[in-house]
Parts: sequence; C-alpha cells; structure tokens
Amino acid sequence: MGRACEARQTIGCWMPGDDDNSPEEHLEDRDTPFTAGEVRKLLGLLANQRHATFAELLNAVQQGIAQEREAARRELAVLCQKCLMPDAHTLGQIMRYETHLARMFHRDLHELERMRALRNGQPVAAPMVMDVDLSGTTALPDGSPPSCGG
Repeated sequence: MGRACEARQTIGCWMPGDDDNSPEEHLEDRDTPFTAGEVRKLLGLLANQRHATFAELLNAVQQGIAQEREAARRELAVLCQKCLMPDAHTLGQIMRYETHLARMFHRDLHELERMRALRNGQPVAAPMVMDVDLSGTTALPDGSPPSCGG
C-alpha cells in the first residue's frame, strides 16, 4: 500500500494528485478537526510529492505566512491612518475651533482674576493684559487697516 493510500485511510480526506474532487469537498465532509499528527503526515506526503524535505516545505509555508502577515499589517496601517486622521478641511476647522476656545479661555481667565481681586477688596487697576483679537478684522471704510489704539 502506497503512502498516499495509507494517509487517505488514516485521515479520510483529499490528497494532492486526486483528480476526482477538490479538497474543499472532502474537508466539508469531515466531522472532526485535524490532529497535529495528521497534519504532519499530510505535510510529509506533500513534501515527498514535491521532492522536497519536510523542513523545506515548512520553511516555504512559514515564509508565505510571514508575507501574508506583513501585507495584512500594511493594510491595517493604511486603514487606521484613514480612520484616525481627518481630511485637510476638517483638520482646518478643528484648529480654528481650538484657537477660538483658547482665546475665550484666556479672556475669561483674566476677567476672573480681576473679579477675584475686586471681591477681596484689592484695588483693581486697568487691565495689565489687554486681550486683542485681530482675527476676522476688515479694513475701515476708507480702505486703511484698523489700528490697535494710539
């Protein structure tokens, strides 16, 4: 009895070289999972058919797995990058909102400091920090730029 026949009887599945059916049809009929020994036997038979050693076949399979894993990592990195970084327009809006919030925070902080000083009875002079916001300014009716005091 040949090795292929022996393996078929042992595990009852398709072997390379069978012409009648595809391996998927035989795997669907199988009710139990493969054992490590069965897999090792199949790989040994496949290595013999390809005139290679078991180690060479195993090395080829491991290289294939490594290539697939690297391709999956690259694809995942691209997908993550697409999901994590907004487009340029949205990023610009986020930056504008952040700038606006920072300006409001500092304006309100300075106002709070002045109110605390008044509540504690301390003399409050004119603000030492002047909050000047020049964003969104337009030219005066005569076409000249607006001045900042003086």
